[in-house]
Amino acid sequence: MRKFTSHKILVFHLLIILVLTFLTNKVIYAADFQKIEVIKSPKPNVFEQEYVQLNELRTISGDLGGENFLFLPISMDIDNNDNIYVFDQFESKIFKLTRDFKLIKTFLREGGQGPGEIIRKGGLSSVSIHIGRNGKLYVNNKTGFKIMEFDLDGNFIHEQKFKLAFRNILVSEDGNYYLQSKDNGIIDVFNKDFDYVDTLLNTDENRVYLFHKPKAEQMRFLIATNFWGQYLADLSLDSILIVYLKSSSKVYLFKDKEIINEFYIYPKTALEWTNKYAKEKETHLSIFSGIFVDRDDKNCFYFTHLMQRKSTGRISIYKFNLKGELMKVLYIDDSRKLYPKIQFKKNGIFYALADEKIILYKEANQ
Repeated sequence: MRKFTSHKILVFHLLIILVLTFLTNKVIYAADFQKIEVIKSPKPNVFEQEYVQLNELRTISGDLGGENFLFLPISMDIDNNDNIYVFDQFESKIFKLTRDFKLIKTFLREGGQGPGEIIRKGGLSSVSIHIGRNGKLYVNNKTGFKIMEFDLDGNFIHEQKFKLAFRNILVSEDGNYYLQSKDNGIIDVFNKDFDYVDTLLNTDENRVYLFHKPKAEQMRFLIATNFWGQYLADLSLDSILIVYLKSSSKVYLFKDKEIINEFYIYPKTALEWTNKYAKEKETHLSIFSGIFVDRDDKNCFYFTHLMQRKSTGRISIYKFNLKGELMKVLYIDDSRKLYPKIQFKKNGIFYALADEKIILYKEANQ
């Protein structure tokens, strides 16, 4: 069986991103560039004290039993009963596993345009999965331009097709969908019937650039990639929407579409490293590259910061409460340069995807 290399996977994902950004691109006129606010020297407002190491606890890959193999896991989530759901890009199916990674069942299939079927493009399927706070499983088939809804036993419920693809999807306790905006907003809200409800935030009001003013060639790239519409987001256990704007490092918290808190996050060490790298490369680099909520504490969430070194990679994980206060900084020193992407934390364990494997981490002092 043909095995996809990490390089090919990366190229495939870059192509998908370029296609999506082209399809969702909007025109920004030259006059609008004058509205950009440049924050050349953002002041640190978060100060790292003690760092706690995350140690690798277990790695899961390969044979899952019953002629089922984990080849290329790219998306993962967990339900309230600690069952784990993993989408494998090579297999084009979802594995439902126990917390001990024993196979319960598989579901989802590739095919044509039929209900509950995912569509491949270029030999692979670009899919992310999400268990909504309403207890349903959502499959975002980006290559098929549709979102599918299943119950947690894998029974198909409904699907909604679109003319364009969405990068990510979040569903609240009341069934509202949070999707990236296709117009001048940042996040569009739809109800459970996919009727448009509201738009959260506006790109014109959040056109901020850190460290230096972009050059003309950078501007063209920023426009093509819808830079000011890029964000990280997740939902707390209480359906509080946490939104991080990558351009400015500003955080917004929403409850029922209303802003309940907003603040900038500039951690001293991460800010200094990002500023240095941005100057060397003459480009913009978001301070944080990932977000996930704490499934053990409804009042906390995490941001991940990637720092590349010559000999190793270091991932710092910043834990914040909903007031924007820094609770703890964790880190992974990765000599193999796998750069694991943490999906969630539950029962004191951090679940990550990297190098065609599932990797579990735990704090060194626990």
